[in-house]
Amino acid sequence: MSALRRPEAAPRREATAEELGGEPEERSVIRSPIATLVALLAVVVIATGLAAWFRGEVEQLRNREGNDALVDVAATSQVVSDVEEALEAVYSYDVARLDENQRTARELITEDFSDDYEMLVEEVRGPAPDQPTVVSAVVVSSAVKLLDGDRAIVVAFIDQQATRGVDAEQSTVPARLTVTAERVDDRWKIAAIEIV
Repeated sequence: MSALRRPEAAPRREATAEELGGEPEERSVIRSPIATLVALLAVVVIATGLAAWFRGEVEQLRNREGNDALVDVAATSQVVSDVEEALEAVYSYDVARLDENQRTARELITEDFSDDYEMLVEEVRGPAPDQPTVVSAVVVSSAVKLLDGDRAIVVAFIDQQATRGVDAEQSTVPARLTVTAERVDDRWKIAAIEIV
């Protein structure tokens, strides 16, 4: 009986990149289903984390009970206007007309702040006879941080320009202030000032 012979198979070789139509440096990348699944899982985890974070941020904004600074534009604008006017009156003065400056400023502050204001005025009165001084304060920028009923917290940046002495020497001093304001008879008045 004669045995059937199988023809010998040609040795296996891998196709070159040129034979596959690519550049010699390119290698074919086979993506396994596991790698694809891992990548999709990572995207889902990141998206879920971002969704949770954004939801928390939205809830935090919604739960800011009592802070109308972001939602009541008219009231916020009134706070800014009144507080800026009051700050410029409190921090501006002419030593020659200090009593007049005091009367103007007292109309724009609360009784709680009047003791602090009087201490400020006494610091100015000290060198008054020797040095003619005019200080002009300008609010450069301000924003309402909190608006809750009849109470507001304002952050303000002011520049005080002082002209001193007979030589009219000038200097400018910037300051950042946190102002607590209270509404008294439909006007926002300064209740406290913290220099930051």
